[in-house]
Amino acid sequence: MAGGLLMGHLAFWPQSWQVALGGSILTFLVIAAVVLLTRLGRLRRRWALEGKRPRLRDWAALFEGLPRALREDHELHMRVFRCLGLATLFFGAYYLTWRYTRSINWDALWFSIPLLLAETYSFVGAALFVFTLWRQSWREPPPPPENATVDVFITCYNEPPEVVRRTAEAAIKIRYPHKTYILDDGRREAIRRIAEELGCGYITRVDNRHAKAGNINNALEVTNGEFILVLDADMIPEPDILDRTLGYFRDEKVAFVQTPQRFYNVPPGDPFDANAPLFYGPILRGKDAWNAAFFCGTNAVLRREALIRMGLFYYVEDMERALKKALTDAWAAVERAQRLMERNRGVVELARVRERFERARAAIRKARRALKEGETLSKVISLTGEAVPHLDSLRQSLQRVRKDLLAMAADLKAVAQSGEEPGTSEARRRLEELAPATERCEQAVRAVQEAAEEVRRTVNIEVTPTATISLTEDLATSVRLHRLGWKSVYHDQVLARGLAPEDLGSTLKQRLRWAQGTLQVFLQERALIKRGLTLAQRMHYFTTLYG
Repeated sequence: MAGGLLMGHLAFWPQSWQVALGGSILTFLVIAAVVLLTRLGRLRRRWALEGKRPRLRDWAALFEGLPRALREDHELHMRVFRCLGLATLFFGAYYLTWRYTRSINWDALWFSIPLLLAETYSFVGAALFVFTLWRQSWREPPPPPENATVDVFITCYNEPPEVVRRTAEAAIKIRYPHKTYILDDGRREAIRRIAEELGCGYITRVDNRHAKAGNINNALEVTNGEFILVLDADMIPEPDILDRTLGYFRDEKVAFVQTPQRFYNVPPGDPFDANAPLFYGPILRGKDAWNAAFFCGTNAVLRREALIRMGLFYYVEDMERALKKALTDAWAAVERAQRLMERNRGVVELARVRERFERARAAIRKARRALKEGETLSKVISLTGEAVPHLDSLRQSLQRVRKDLLAMAADLKAVAQSGEEPGTSEARRRLEELAPATERCEQAVRAVQEAAEEVRRTVNIEVTPTATISLTEDLATSVRLHRLGWKSVYHDQVLARGLAPEDLGSTLKQRLRWAQGTLQVFLQERALIKRGLTLAQRMHYFTTLYG
């Protein structure tokens, strides 16, 4: 009777409520069945190995330790999560179908459309989250290789010397044989003294170009370890950090091993969630299962060979693209400058600059032909560099013409202001002709000068093992390594702890830099459309951008 009353009462509920209640009950039953069937399968396998014929009381083992199993059993976790994920996506799709077809308020579109778009955005985010966590990697590290050479890089800029000292002292105590270097972009005498006192290497440079990425690239040029452990200035490593990570490099395609970031100054209930347990847990394990884990800038070991190969590959790619653009722009600049000067025919004598135009055009044409015909990069760079003196010579000739025009204009202006006829009228007429001619000459000088500077910059592009195109050089480096077919590993064990931002302003500044850097990577690197990444890797990188 109670069941009948309940069903009768439910009949008056809206259809959406009925679906929600029925779906919740169904989801609970499915999850319960999955949990029990998983444990039943294990029990039966155990009984089979023991040759045991179960009695009635033995079946109680199905429920023994169930709460603990739900917390610690990874396989059970995944099966329960997948059931919940599928249920979420099914009912979310049902809800959105209802929203799009039956619930839009046409009388208040200014509110209903943004709300609908927000709900759609949330659903897509949930779908990507389910995809990310669908598979999880759980790794046990292989034993480390013998006799591997390792450099430990401690990157610093303006951190307090006592913070750098603590990190350096901990780095020296790492058990696996290594060399420790302090990479000081602040060029501070106090840091140099700390390095000398502790017996660390001290590496600095004349400028801070490309910030942290440039600091690491500079250190790579003067060190030679096969592997590099990168630590921020405040990240204190555990003594076994290399023992727990180097073993993964037995696979020669592994480019880097990332470990979690944890902070020892985070209070309980941290409102900023600095430790990011969701990201440095299920999310990175999920990405790792698809070979899409990120290099996060610190607490990571990288293979030098992978960085150098990546730097050379992108040097060639960037150089070819830059040469093509520089030569195209230089050709267009010379053509524009000549058109501007031809319009001055009759005002100035152009014979002395026409030869310069032809020489510059011939040099650019020669370099463009070599690039198009696939000549070696060194030859194309050499030919492009040969165009620079011709562009400079053309610019100097145009500047002399401009100087002559200005001198003529000054003389004519003096005559026009004298008020003496008949020369005054003719001087004014000639002065009116010279004004646009002088402006055109100035434009020609600027065009050729900019072309020469662009070509000069292009032939001096440097090799950068660590990507420098973004504020988040770690994400950019990950994308580039994955594009080249290198593997990544996420080792889910805390092996270093550091200092987190302690105030709202610093936290917001850090998060804004991460967001800006992520956008830079996807806009400049075009990670979603360039060749090299697998479909799963593209999806994981898109998930990062979307979230």
